[in-house]
Amino acid sequence: MPANPLPTFLALCVLLPGAVQAAPINDFVALVARRNAIAQDVAAFKYPAGRPVDDPAREAQVLQDKHARAVDLGLDPDRVVHFYRQAMDANKLIQYVAFHRYAAGQVPPRAPPLDALRRAIDRVDTQLLALWPRLEPVRGTATCGARLADAVDQSTPSVLQHTALVRALVGFCSLDGSGEANAQRAGASPRGA
Repeated sequence: MPANPLPTFLALCVLLPGAVQAAPINDFVALVARRNAIAQDVAAFKYPAGRPVDDPAREAQVLQDKHARAVDLGLDPDRVVHFYRQAMDANKLIQYVAFHRYAAGQVPPRAPPLDALRRAIDRVDTQLLALWPRLEPVRGTATCGARLADAVDQSTPSVLQHTALVRALVGFCSLDGSGEANAQRAGASPRGA
């Protein structure tokens, strides 16, 4: 044991808050990556079935559900809906890339039924929303963007996965410069939500 443990203790006090704050961001990004991975299977189901990537009725239903869940959990429903718009756009990006590859001759892998995939996405969404309150103290910090970028870089092995994660997380940090985040800080409702 060191003669004077105070410097070690003080160093831990300074470093630990950042590490504690980074963990929820890393966990959140990992869950978003898992949600995005399911989009590959969704594309593999939809393409052979002749179903389009876009499903406006389903998307509206999902956003209404997320709004209601946010209210039930005491979360800001506008922030939650904004995030899920982004997450759905990221999932569609992955599906469009897969559709392009299938049209070019790549054989789609065998995929579970769409209902099973939607249940898998819903399980991930439940975890995301459970983690949400731990993210609120981090979102408005000046270091949020750097922490988020580090978490994204650590969890994405491919360019497509990286791009989809970035797309899903636009507006996550209050100070990221996105119009959505700035409008929300000013009290405006995003995209008419």
